[in-house]
Amino acid sequence: MALRLIMVSGLPYGLVQVDPTIQFQAGQICGFKQLGADIVATLSNGKDVPPFGIIDDTKDVAFSAPVIEEIVVIPAIGFPDGYGHYVSTIDVMGFLKHPNVIVGTFQSDITVWLNRVNGTITVPAGSYLNNDRNGDGVPDSFKVTNSYTYEVMGAFGEDTTTGSGQMTIWFTRGIYATDQFETAVDYKLNDILYCSENGKLTSVVNGPAIGMVTAPPSALMMDIEYLFF
Repeated sequence: MALRLIMVSGLPYGLVQVDPTIQFQAGQICGFKQLGADIVATLSNGKDVPPFGIIDDTKDVAFSAPVIEEIVVIPAIGFPDGYGHYVSTIDVMGFLKHPNVIVGTFQSDITVWLNRVNGTITVPAGSYLNNDRNGDGVPDSFKVTNSYTYEVMGAFGEDTTTGSGQMTIWFTRGIYATDQFETAVDYKLNDILYCSENGKLTSVVNGPAIGMVTAPPSALMMDIEYLFF
């Protein structure tokens, strides 16, 4: 829900009429399209609507926020398989800190089933236990590392374009930080960034490159810091 300016020169561009059909949050990437006789600012999808700049306005009825590398430990009973592994014979369930996970944003380091509504994850039977909670040398649980974006319940919508009907856009080279990035992919220092089909930052190639990671998101810092080209 935020865009932070770390080191930016110049002023934003704020004279563009907003596409009335979209919702967006500060930190997403915008482009331009023709709507009737007008040129309007809309969300970029990386290709058909090429990225132009970073949105510094909000027009949304609900807010979202990312979670990076949330660890969930799920107790389980394992049985040796004869090859040095302990295997769970039943499904076991754990709980994320946040429900209402947005479809397509969830990533886990082991195979789990996600219930996006209540934020539960289930490790299926037949999975290898990977964690020893008491240090006795026998695995007794699953340690699952998860990243996702969730809908913030109880947060009222906001429209900073009311009245003017115009969008503020940063398009100058600089270092920015935002929580508007795709959580289902990995980020490393110096990774090249692109605009996803959802108008968010991604490390997956999609259209022209728009930036480079200067500080990847982590469990302690949920924002991604990057150099905007």
